[in-house]
Amino acid sequence: MSKNYGKGDLVARYRRIYSETGIYHAMSRGNNKSDIFVDVEDKKRYLNILMEKMGDCNFTLYAYCIMDNHSHLIIKEEDQSLSEIMKRINISYANYFNRKYDRVGHVFQGRYRSEPIGDDRYLLTAVRYVHNNPVEAKLVKKCEDFPWSSYNYYIGRFSNGIIDKDFVLSLFAKELDKSIQLFEDFSKKENEDRLIDICNIGDEPEIKGYYDAEVYIREYLKAEGLNLKDLKRRKVKDRRDKLILNLRKNSNLTIRDIAKLLDLGRSTVGDVKE
Repeated sequence: MSKNYGKGDLVARYRRIYSETGIYHAMSRGNNKSDIFVDVEDKKRYLNILMEKMGDCNFTLYAYCIMDNHSHLIIKEEDQSLSEIMKRINISYANYFNRKYDRVGHVFQGRYRSEPIGDDRYLLTAVRYVHNNPVEAKLVKKCEDFPWSSYNYYIGRFSNGIIDKDFVLSLFAKELDKSIQLFEDFSKKENEDRLIDICNIGDEPEIKGYYDAEVYIREYLKAEGLNLKDLKRRKVKDRRDKLILNLRKNSNLTIRDIAKLLDLGRSTVGDVKE
């Protein structure tokens, strides 16, 4: 069934996609893009909450990264759903944050975002992406220089972490030393990983170029149960036109750019009217 998207709410409203593996990449962002992990104490408290909720909800955490205004988690469901897990984590942290800073109201912007991880290859991609988030944001030059991700647990610099690193490392090699070296090499390898991020979460889309537009399109198609080939079908014209209009209104892409991304004719894109 088609959803009734309004202007600017395309990315915020979508159907959660079920993961057959039970593994998801989840992301939460501060309300109005505000910092929600202001100091070291806040980040430590968030990690403590993850540990507490892991005991309550019995989930596996494969990776995390805590930025100033958002967090990334790679979680495997066990006894409870991702929705329940994230609800408990975010409510607990929001209560702490509001008490500490003597404030009221929402801490996180809307619901968390998530995407399913369907196989081992995508799991490795997601772990690499999460650990490289601070590097991409130019906060550090190397993953190991950032103290608020799980990367240093993987390479043996930290111990007694809350993550389950053994499964991910086992995908590289049986011998621990070899698997760690291969993990480091994989993490530093140049790539074009494209997962959910700060640029495509929240109430309004932020489409600055091809990268954001591709993620934006993918999320829209997921929500509608469509693929690119479906956009050529007459019976999905209304949904196709909504997608085209959102791209035209909320990005600096040309009609030619949009046509190329959607594999449609330029006249099809240019002829869409409000």
